[in-house]
Amino acid sequence: MAPSIIGRVTMARIGRLADISQEGFYALQAVVVLGYCYPKSASVRDICSGEHLPHTFLESILLKLTKCGIVESKRGCRGGYRLRHDPSQISLRRVLCAIDGRMALSMDPELLQAMSRSSQRSRPLYDLFLRLQSSVVNVLDNTTLGEIVAASHGQSEAHKTEWRNQEAVRSRS
Repeated sequence: MAPSIIGRVTMARIGRLADISQEGFYALQAVVVLGYCYPKSASVRDICSGEHLPHTFLESILLKLTKCGIVESKRGCRGGYRLRHDPSQISLRRVLCAIDGRMALSMDPELLQAMSRSSQRSRPLYDLFLRLQSSVVNVLDNTTLGEIVAASHGQSEAHKTEWRNQEAVRSRS
């Protein structure tokens, strides 16, 4: 299986836990690329080719991220998109909320609480799901884009070098 397909399958499975949309995953992939480039910008084409994202879909995602103040755009031959803030100041939840609105969880917390109160035998199970959902939100709140970029920095130094080489070619043109 190709790496991009494996990534999509894995992300789709993870997304079911917190009901993260495909658009939300694409947004996360795009801001990770921009985190690598920070403080420089990257073109939509470069982000798409590096992450195998659909071009027109990515443009609409970047517009949403721009309206929410996460990225900014620059016009011209050396234009593109870049993060407005240091990656260490951007939480993953902020990116997802910019795209999907309020962070949607797979089960409504109020419903879980009501179920927990209504069934003595199943209460521990419902309480477990409440804790699990709370943990997901907590992790997304407390994980920054900077941490993701730093964690994958050693694993994909070649990928970052590839980005820099593409940028050097663009600047010569």
